[in-house]
Amino acid sequence: MARIGSHEVPTRTLLLIGVDACATVLALVLATLVRVPDEFVRSVGDVIFWCKSGLITLICGLSLYFNDLYDFAVVRQRANLLIHMMRAVGTTCIALAVIYYLAPNSALGRGVALLAAPLIFSLLLSWRLSADATGLLAKGHERVLVLGTGDTGISLVRHIIEHPEYNLKVIGFLDEKGENIGKSLVNPRIIGAAADLEDIVARENVGRIILSIKERRGSTPLPGLLNLKLAGINVEDAFPDGSSSSISRRVGCSFPMVLGSPHFL
Repeated sequence: MARIGSHEVPTRTLLLIGVDACATVLALVLATLVRVPDEFVRSVGDVIFWCKSGLITLICGLSLYFNDLYDFAVVRQRANLLIHMMRAVGTTCIALAVIYYLAPNSALGRGVALLAAPLIFSLLLSWRLSADATGLLAKGHERVLVLGTGDTGISLVRHIIEHPEYNLKVIGFLDEKGENIGKSLVNPRIIGAAADLEDIVARENVGRIILSIKERRGSTPLPGLLNLKLAGINVEDAFPDGSSSSISRRVGCSFPMVLGSPHFL
């Protein structure tokens, strides 16, 4: 698994990015061949052609990222995938139109990008659909630990259990005071105390922590949460305030991310 700063980037995400870049360049080359066949050999032999193609590929990659197309929850849901892909390609076209208006010489050729757009859309959509269908991008259930025994966290866990397509496995709750260990709150039970957070995360191979602490003051193990966050563990809040987090987008609820935001740390 690659690491960028303090964040780990899954190998399958790097695979998506690499194939996306190759597919985008391939579409541009094919569009150039169709649009200007007489100048094709000279064009692909020019360094400027590849620089311009790199610019388009970068803009396309950023559009894919900001439209959540490297979020595997989106990739696995075909209706959402189609919508997000259309938005990404549309955003790329608008961005290129602005760039070409301000700097006409940055264009690959008249109509090349326009012709490449449906090719890029088809290639990227087909790649994601085929990768999902063959299980190439699949991984085991993400293991989730709930820190605290608040009602909102319990409701969220119930929702996750009812929807196995979210690919989440709740391994249990941690009690704020270390009481009621072994008690079942939903189907997962209380498996330990909040004070033992780091040990339990390591032992249970947890990938995501959801905060559901009833009383924050004096009950939140901030040093442990910070260490885990820096180690690449996703930490999110289960208390709604109208904002949204990746877990809420994934399960269709409204729960904000707190630990990852500057105002929390």
